Amino acid sequence: MTMTFILWLFYILGGVASMWKRANLSASSTHTPWDNVSGYVKDHGPQLMINFLLSTALFLTVWEDTTFLTKALLMFGVSKDVSVPLNPFTAALYGVFSDNVMDFVVAKLIGKFGSK
Repeated sequence: MTMTFILWLFYILGGVASMWKRANLSASSTHTPWDNVSGYVKDHGPQLMINFLLSTALFLTVWEDTTFLTKALLMFGVSKDVSVPLNPFTAALYGVFSDNVMDFVVAKLIGKFGSK
């Protein structure tokens, strides 16, 4: 029970740190209409929630099957073992990187299927 709590804590902290970094960089830019983190979060709330939902789904999938990423690569013809054991460090990495991967995927999907 304690390890489950620690894994969730590190995963969520990783995701929040990634979002906070992005929000701070955006708020400090002179090219954005907001000048603080709360303005960024308010304007990007739906996207942040979608990213968190998809990232959490991926995290839970990897939690249940640590070979999931290897199997996913095989679907694209890449035969490489990327099985990563789940521990506090990797949970934090999943939090940080899954959010970034979801940003990339969502941007590609919007570019491909978005408004014209």
